[in-house]
Amino acid sequence: MTIAAFATKYVLQAIKSLGEQVLAKSEDATSDAAVGLGTRVLKLLLRRRAGGDRSDPETAALESGIERRVLSIARDPGQPNASIQLEGAIEELLRADRMLLTAVAELQRQAPPGDFELHDNIITAPVLNHSSVGGSIYSNSTVKYGDDPATLATRYFAAGEQHLAVGDCAAAVEDLRQARSYDARNPDTYYLGAIALLGQRSAFRATLPTAREVERMIQAAVALEDRAVFHYFLAYVRYDFYERNSLRPPGPWQASLQYAWSKGVTQPDIDSLFHLLAVENPFPSPR
Repeated sequence: MTIAAFATKYVLQAIKSLGEQVLAKSEDATSDAAVGLGTRVLKLLLRRRAGGDRSDPETAALESGIERRVLSIARDPGQPNASIQLEGAIEELLRADRMLLTAVAELQRQAPPGDFELHDNIITAPVLNHSSVGGSIYSNSTVKYGDDPATLATRYFAAGEQHLAVGDCAAAVEDLRQARSYDARNPDTYYLGAIALLGQRSAFRATLPTAREVERMIQAAVALEDRAVFHYFLAYVRYDFYERNSLRPPGPWQASLQYAWSKGVTQPDIDSLFHLLAVENPFPSPR
């Protein structure tokens, strides 16, 4: 589990238990260890705001964004992609503050292991199984801690693919994150993870932290394998999010699109990409 994912998990538990009061409660105000840890993490993330320190405008803005998302989730827990957006905001702050990253990492080392429900040293995670008549049902797939990393990576990747195929993007994001934690060398875990982060909605509607995380993951996939469709996906994000929102992109979408064409991106790969994204392709056919 990434440090940002760890922080998000426990902050969400604290929000669920305490609501808007999570910003005012101390870790000693609850007997629940997970909720106490969540409030401790949140106080650490927002420590400069609590202390009135505004010496770093960028960090203060990032902390303010986390506080707004916490209040938003507390007031409307059912909003789509809320946990993904909170995690993106937390990751942005951790990237900007290395000392904070170290402090949160230390809390993670002190926390109980595991990111799923635990029963006698076994993780139970929902995995989609296909029936023989073409339907589908959810069942529990058990993954033992003793399994080797390659096996765990394969199982989580398969679960992520299946969740993404049926539109359960939140589950796919977590499955693929787990797959990367066991094998960081598979470019498809980054590629599909980036697709899942968009939540089957137009990139135009994403938040800036989400768009940045999607770009980071696509670039990680490219670093592992210079695949044409990865550049095509990058062109789409840079066009649909940055261009349409009148923001300056990390690089020109036209260059990424031209590079994808020059590398021979295929129509089946493009069709597969936009089928998983569940949006229309804004670009013409490859030349």
